[in-house]
Amino acid sequence: MTRPRSDKLPPKPDFYMVIFHDQLGTSEQYSTWDNSDAWSSDNQTGSKGFSDYCKSVYDIRTTFKAVSEGVNTTDVGSELDKYWDQLDQMALDEIDRLRLGTIRHQSFSDTNIWFLRIADDEIDGKCYCRAMNGMLTGLSYCHLQAIAKGQFCRAGVDLGYGTDFGDYSEGDEIHGPVLLSACKLEGNAGWARLAVGDGLVHTLDHRIQQLASEMQNFSTKAERDIYFYEHHFLSNMRSMIIQDDGVFMVDFAGATAAKAMTSVMRKIGEDPEDFYQSILHEVADQVQEHSEANHQKHLTRAKTLQAYLQARKIHWVQ
Repeated sequence: MTRPRSDKLPPKPDFYMVIFHDQLGTSEQYSTWDNSDAWSSDNQTGSKGFSDYCKSVYDIRTTFKAVSEGVNTTDVGSELDKYWDQLDQMALDEIDRLRLGTIRHQSFSDTNIWFLRIADDEIDGKCYCRAMNGMLTGLSYCHLQAIAKGQFCRAGVDLGYGTDFGDYSEGDEIHGPVLLSACKLEGNAGWARLAVGDGLVHTLDHRIQQLASEMQNFSTKAERDIYFYEHHFLSNMRSMIIQDDGVFMVDFAGATAAKAMTSVMRKIGEDPEDFYQSILHEVADQVQEHSEANHQKHLTRAKTLQAYLQARKIHWVQ
């Protein structure tokens, strides 16, 4: 048995924000290509089921990877442009450090995981607020993209103890109770919800209140600006979390998420209205399909999603 090298940094527990995103209906997709006799007698059906599954997994995985890379490399969000010239120059170095949190991506089968260590010694008790906020906005976009392509998914999002396994990994894996919590939240989400755990909500509420107090009792303007920066992103993030039937969830098509996504989409030449209309059209097709097939569980989920999206159409379609 090979022993770990002594110069490797061992795993240690820390606070992580984790997203566990999973496709729905894959068991039905599996059933179309898991029978060797069916492949022999009806190769076209088996081949199509196999190809459809592989394409859906690849499309969603590619979107998650691209969006996390984009969030990690993008400069300060445009929502702060109007404040930038007003910030004390002494605060900019510290603010730059608050931007350096890195969202990491892990995937297996039809599951995509994002995880982020929310703080470290470099930022002295503060949070990587911009990356945390970017995780919810990015998740919202990935989720809507999947729906637009006919893939219904769910997710669990939470904050708690975990480990990235230190130097015993390539930096692409997360372990620990926070992963278990996010996984359980996804499994209990019901319809295509992005369920959020109490750990994340309570941490945000406590930190936002703490920062609001600090902003009233700052020693220097630079100190206040640093508090303002973190408060801005965490408050924006908190506004994306609502309650639905007693469940905290990301309001993935709501006002805050829509404002961020439509701004980016217009910059890259995409039409947010066309995008959203395509989502509504896809969900309507799913409702009809499940109704005709009398799949009551899937029909109920599709109708719930449809009602949610229709209620938020105002944020996308003028």
